Amino acid sequence: MKKSTRFLISIAFFLCCAWTAPSLELTFRLTPGIGIPLNKNYETGFGATLQADVDFFGFMTAGLEGMFNVLPMAGVDDSVMMYGGGLGLGAYYYPISRMYVGGGLAGGVYQLSAGGDESSKSYSDIYARAYLEAGFRFSPYFVVSANAGFTSYMIVKSGDFSTNQINAGIGVRYTVPIGKGASTGISVTSDQYDSVYPLFMDAYKSSPITTIVLKNGNGAEITNVKLTLSAGKYGTSTKDSGSVHKVKKYSSVEVPICMDFNSEILKFTESGKILCDLQVEYEMLGKKMYSNHNVIISVASRNAFSWGDAAALSSFIAPSTPEILEVAKAIAGSARESFYSGMSRNLQQAAALMEGLRMGGVMYSGDRNTPYVDFHLSDEIDYIQYPVQTLNNLSGDYDDLGILLITCLRATGVPASYMTVDDDFIVLVATGSSASVSANMFADPDSLLDDGENVYFGLSMAEWSKGFTASRIAGAKKIKAVMNDEYSAVEFVNVDEAGETYAATVFSGNGTYFENPSSSKVISAMKKAVDDYINSDLSVVLARVKKEGNHNKIGVALVRMGRYADAKAEFQKDGSTKALNNLANVYMIEKNYSQAAATYKKVLSREPENSIARKGLESANSKLGM
Repeated sequence: MKKSTRFLISIAFFLCCAWTAPSLELTFRLTPGIGIPLNKNYETGFGATLQADVDFFGFMTAGLEGMFNVLPMAGVDDSVMMYGGGLGLGAYYYPISRMYVGGGLAGGVYQLSAGGDESSKSYSDIYARAYLEAGFRFSPYFVVSANAGFTSYMIVKSGDFSTNQINAGIGVRYTVPIGKGASTGISVTSDQYDSVYPLFMDAYKSSPITTIVLKNGNGAEITNVKLTLSAGKYGTSTKDSGSVHKVKKYSSVEVPICMDFNSEILKFTESGKILCDLQVEYEMLGKKMYSNHNVIISVASRNAFSWGDAAALSSFIAPSTPEILEVAKAIAGSARESFYSGMSRNLQQAAALMEGLRMGGVMYSGDRNTPYVDFHLSDEIDYIQYPVQTLNNLSGDYDDLGILLITCLRATGVPASYMTVDDDFIVLVATGSSASVSANMFADPDSLLDDGENVYFGLSMAEWSKGFTASRIAGAKKIKAVMNDEYSAVEFVNVDEAGETYAATVFSGNGTYFENPSSSKVISAMKKAVDDYINSDLSVVLARVKKEGNHNKIGVALVRMGRYADAKAEFQKDGSTKALNNLANVYMIEKNYSQAAATYKKVLSREPENSIARKGLESANSKLGM
C-alpha cells in the first residue's frame, strides 16, 4: 500500500473517532511569520504553518500540520523552499477568560528545493519544531495570538542546506465543535426523581423538587452561574436554587432545584404538571448573559401520601386550620365548665371532643380504594384526607379520623401524638401529669406510653363507632401489647418532633358543613365517658391505694373521682403537710375560700417556706378580696 494511501486512511480514521466522541473541538490554526536562520548560509525568510488539531480534555490538542518556509540564500539571488507536513501535540490554558496561552511540539517530513531550473537540487528529510504562543480570545471560537518558536530542518545527505531557525509570527485560531455531543449555548434537562407532593409544600423550600442537568455547549467556560425557578401562580416568589462557580466548556453539572410553593398547589385534586420558567444567569468571557428555559414539574394529588416515613403524616395535622379551630373550641368550650376538678382535664377534653365529633355525624368509613390496614404497610401511594375534609365528609378511615381528632386536641391545647399498628391507628393523648402521677390515674399503668416528655393514654380509631370508652379501653390494650412485644415494628410518632422535619400544611375549605352538637348533648356524653372511666379505672386505683393504707393517696384518688367529702376525711386522717395542702385544695374546689386560707396557714405554721401553701394562700385571699 502506498504511503499516501495509508496517510489518507489514517486521517479518515482520526476524523471518524473525533466525530463519534461525546463532544470534541476541531481547531484550525494559521500562523504566518518570519524565520530567522541560525545558519550563515541563509538570510531571514518567511513562512507559515497550518494546523488541524482535535482538542482533548479541555487543555491538550493533537493533530496534523502542513508547513512551508522560504529562506533567501546568503550572497546569491536564489532561495530555498521547504514544505512538508507532520504531527503535532500541544497544550493550552486560559489564565483569565479572554487570555490564551499555549505551546506545543511538532515534527514530520519536509521537502527542500534549491537553485534554478538548470542547477536545481531537491532533498527530503525530517524536521522538528517547538513553539509558544499567547493571545486574546475574541469569542469562544476565535483567538488571535503572537507566536514564537524554534524549528530544526535536518538534512543528513547535505549539511550545507540544513538549518535551525527562530520563528515569530501572528496566528489565528478558529475552533469548530465536532462529535455527536457537540452543541452551542446553554441547555437544561430536568431529572425529577419523584412527583411534588403538595402536602410537603413547605419542605420544598429547602428540599429539591428536581435536579437540573445544565450543559454548557459553548466553546468557553461559564462562571458565576445562578439558576432561578419560577412556578407562576403556584410559587410565592422566584426561588434562587444556588449557584455554580464554574462549568467547563461542553461539560454538564447537576443542580438541585428548590421551590417556594403557596397554597395554590393544594388545588391539585389529581396528579398534574406545572410549566415552570428557569432562568440561567452566567458570565462568559467577562460578559453577563441570560438563558431562559421551560421546565415541566410533575405534581401529585394534594391528598397523596407515601408511608415510607410515618412521621410525615404529621404534615396533615394543622391545628391552625380555621375550620378546625372553630369546631374544636366550640365543642371543648361547651363542656369545659362541667369538667370534674382534680381529674385529668386532658382526658375529659378528649372525651368531649371525640363524642362531640361523633354526635356531629363524623363516622368511620373504610376507604375501599386505599384502605389504611393495607396501604400503611406498603409502598403504594395512599389517599389521606385533610382534617377539614373529614369534617365536611363526616367520615374517614382510621388514619383520617385520627388526624382529625389529634388536630382538634392540639387546637385546644392538648398535646397529642399517634402510633400506627397493623390493624389500628392509635391516637395518643397526653395525661398532663408526670409518670408517677399518671400511674395512679389508670387501672393498668403498663397501658401508658412515656416518651420522656409526656405520658400518653391511647384511643383506638378502630373503635371510633363505639365511643370514647370503648376506644380508650381498646387503645390501652394495643399499647400494652406493643410494649410487651419485643419484635414489634410499630411506629410511635411525636408530632412536635416530627413537625421540625415535616411542617404542617394548612388546607382550608373556606368553611365547613359540620354542625356543632348542642352543649347539653356534649356534656351528657362527656359525663358518661367520665363515669365509665371512674368505674373502670379510678375505682381500681382507689382499691389499690386502700390496700397500701396511705390516707393521702386515698384522698387523691377520691378527688379524681369527684368524691370530695370522702377525700377531705382521708386527708384529715393523714394530717401530713402534703395532705393538708390537698385538703386546702379541695376547699378551693368547693369555693370555701375562708376554710382553704385557714388550712394553708396551718401548713405555713409548720413550714413557712412551703411554696404550695404560699401560692394557695395568695389565691384564697384574692378570692376573699384581701
